[in-house]
Amino acid sequence: MAETRNNHDTRDFLSPESNEKEQLELREISEDELEQILHDHKKWLLSKSNSGNKANLCGFNLYRKNLNRANLQGAYLRRAHLPAADLAEANLQEVDLQRSNLESANLRKANLWQANLQKAKLHPCQRQPETVLNLAV
Repeated sequence: MAETRNNHDTRDFLSPESNEKEQLELREISEDELEQILHDHKKWLLSKSNSGNKANLCGFNLYRKNLNRANLQGAYLRRAHLPAADLAEANLQEVDLQRSNLESANLRKANLWQANLQKAKLHPCQRQPETVLNLAV
């Protein structure tokens, strides 16, 4: 089924197929916009992609954002800027985090099963042994 597009869709800005050498400016996002994207993503997950929208936060500035316990399973976060973000207990299963900046992010008990962290900046980040780390690289 084709994904529906919304105002927050950044496929034209940065898609998973984008040239890796592109140098793009970070996009700013308000708390309300982020909340709406998370709501639409939850709807997308619960409906098995029949309604709502898959979260696409590629290239967004998510510095210090509270994503604690967020369910971002399958979301696009390529080149997302996440330093000091709170991702504790977040579901990041199958998330595309290629070239994202996760320095000093809180990943305690986060589920990163099959997450793509290719060329992501991770050091130093906070994680505990309970963090699920079966990564797709």
